[in-house]
Amino acid sequence: MSDIETERRTIVAEIVAKLDDDGAEITHETVAAKVAECFPGFAYDPELDDFTRASEDNPDAIRVKVRELDQRAADLRIEIRVATDERQKMRGMLAQCAADFQNGLGPKITAESNARDYLAASLAERAAHARGDNLPPVPEPGRSVVDRQAMYSGNAAGDASDHVRGQFRNGGFRRGSFPSHNKGRRLPSQRA
Repeated sequence: MSDIETERRTIVAEIVAKLDDDGAEITHETVAAKVAECFPGFAYDPELDDFTRASEDNPDAIRVKVRELDQRAADLRIEIRVATDERQKMRGMLAQCAADFQNGLGPKITAESNARDYLAASLAERAAHARGDNLPPVPEPGRSVVDRQAMYSGNAAGDASDHVRGQFRNGGFRRGSFPSHNKGRRLPSQRA
């Protein structure tokens, strides 16, 4: 800041202090009128000589403002820490609730009890088939993917090999394959 600016601000600060002591309203108009009255050669410029900045240049006011801002920053840091701790506590509670939910759905299933249940269900299904209970029929396997794709190559109506494959023990599937929907299913020989 140049000496001229410092002098102008000092003059404005003195005028504002006098108006404040007199209890007068402090506006740009009253400050300009008082400056023109006390310093006839000095023209008040509201942008250049803004009286609201006069207190900001005071070193004591700057120190007070710095202390206020430091205290506000410290308060915000405390709030962030409290919010972070609360978030961590809530995440821990959520994890504990999820674990309790997963573990508390019923008795623990061990490998032995799982195998025992599977064998019991399989034996019950076999016994029901043997008795002839009203179980849904097991669907007969259809054409495999290989057979469906072969239909689109060559003669779509079929060839001489189709009749021969129809007489095969596996139902005419190529290379002894089973349809894709039978993956993981028990073979008919394993059902009864």
